[in-house]
Amino acid sequence: MSNYTDNCGMSTSISGFSSIHQLAKRLEQDIARRRLRSNDRYLTAAEAGKLLGVSRATADRALKILADNQLVTRRQNLGTFVRTPPVATTDVKIRTVHVLIPAELEFDPFVCSNRMVEGIRKQIRDVNVQFSFIPRGMGVGYVEKLIASSSSDRELVGVVAVSCSREVYHFLAESGVPTVVFGSLYPSEPAMPSVDLDNHEAGRLLARYIVDRGHRRIGYLFAADGRPGANAFYDGISEVLTEARLPHNALMVRLMPPDIPTFSAAARDLLQIPDRPTAFITQGQYLADLISSVTSELGLKVPADLDIVFADNATAETEDSPFAHVQGKVCFEETVALIGRMIYRLSRGQSLEEENVVVPVVLRDAKSVSGID
Repeated sequence: MSNYTDNCGMSTSISGFSSIHQLAKRLEQDIARRRLRSNDRYLTAAEAGKLLGVSRATADRALKILADNQLVTRRQNLGTFVRTPPVATTDVKIRTVHVLIPAELEFDPFVCSNRMVEGIRKQIRDVNVQFSFIPRGMGVGYVEKLIASSSSDRELVGVVAVSCSREVYHFLAESGVPTVVFGSLYPSEPAMPSVDLDNHEAGRLLARYIVDRGHRRIGYLFAADGRPGANAFYDGISEVLTEARLPHNALMVRLMPPDIPTFSAAARDLLQIPDRPTAFITQGQYLADLISSVTSELGLKVPADLDIVFADNATAETEDSPFAHVQGKVCFEETVALIGRMIYRLSRGQSLEEENVVVPVVLRDAKSVSGID
């Protein structure tokens, strides 16, 4: 499998899906970067092949696509010439940003919201933001067909990948599609642009809050499948408990499949054991609300019988939450707008000021949030 590297330093594998169209787009970007004008001479097939790191025959097919799109003219025995003033590769009739989300996260009200659409559209005008839920067990095959379909119609601007699998991230990294990960990256995988909360500090702040309130039996209940963001969050909690010299069994960890019935059942089981937790730490307000509902069903009260704390993006809902929580220092809309700007720059072949953005976090006490002095 051949590889080439563009001027942004992103290595792209020439895979089966839309590879020739991807190469043609790279040549179109090269014309724009060099500010070539109509009738200026352009690369021969051999020169284009050397630039892209592919065979002459493959480069010839990419140049043919440019000719079909009336961007170059190929004159026999004379060479290839720019036909019209170059345009940006994102100037397409229909433009779409796909937000890829595992189907099991469909119940997250913040990820699947109009705020995501508005934040991206503020940065990329007239773009269609499409939520695409990856069915369980389909993964790369589903994403490959989705991206190939959009690419063939020249409508794809980029992808926002939210908490997807390692295999999906690897495929997107190799495909050359402008992609920003909303969440944490896996170790030992190709480098990809990403935006995420400071999960380690979030875990530390929440654990410190719980310990300072005198809790010694703490439930850590979350829905995840071993992604590095959850690992960093746990490490932050563990550091504080170690500093407080609490025993190893002070933290009762439950890693659950991301579905509501299973999660609720796990919370109920923990709250019914003899030496139950007196506090819960979780990720996401919607999970904190689920724990609160189970607590009420069992005749317990929050916070008299159980403290609940969580980490989430800063939204109007988290601002009004009755639970202490850690949130980003910038609101969710600003975070998504940043992702939109990153996608826009990547789609135009421009480099990013920062590849991996970590959003600082702040602790909001339950009393200050609820307005109680």
